[in-house]
Amino acid sequence: MNNEKQILIKVQNKDKYAFRELFDLYQHKIYNYTLSLIRNKDDSLDIVQNVFKNVWLKINRYNLEKEFSPWIYKITTNMCKDYWRKNSRKNANELLIEPEKIGYNSIGSYMEFTSNDIISIVNILPKKQKLIYILRDLQELSISDVSSILSISKSSVKTNLFHARKALQLHLTKFNQDE
Repeated sequence: MNNEKQILIKVQNKDKYAFRELFDLYQHKIYNYTLSLIRNKDDSLDIVQNVFKNVWLKINRYNLEKEFSPWIYKITTNMCKDYWRKNSRKNANELLIEPEKIGYNSIGSYMEFTSNDIISIVNILPKKQKLIYILRDLQELSISDVSSILSISKSSVKTNLFHARKALQLHLTKFNQDE
C-alpha cells in the first residue's frame, strides 16, 4: 500500500494529522490550478480552503480503489465553475493562465516565444479547451483523469486537446509572422 493511500485511510477515519499531510501534498497543486483558472490570489486561496473543507467533509464518499488526484481536481473544477456563476462580472471565458505555469514542452518547438505571448494566445481558447489544456498539458494529468474530472469522454478530451493545440500552433505561427 502506498503512502498516499495510507494517509487517505487515516483521513477517512478523521485523523487530523493525516489530513494535514494530505493538505501538504496537494495544497500547491490545487492552488496553482485554481489560480490559473480564477486569476485572483485571494479568491483562489478561498477556493482552496473550501476544496479542502469539502475533502474533509466528503472523504467517506471517496473510493480508495481509485486515484485521489482526479477526485480532488474534480472538486476544485466544480468550485471554480461555481465561482464563475456567482461572480457574474467575471465570465467563464475569462480563464487566464499565469506566465510561470506555461511549459514550452507542451507546445512543441516554439521556444522563441515568451510566456506572455503564449498566455495571450491560450486565453483566446474556448472555455472547455482551456480547461482541458490546463489540466492535461500544464497540470500534466492523464487523459483518463481529465475525462473523469470534467465528466466527459476520453475521446472528447482528445478532440478538444487536439483542437486547442492546433489553435495554439496556428496563433503562434501567425504571431511569429506578424513579428
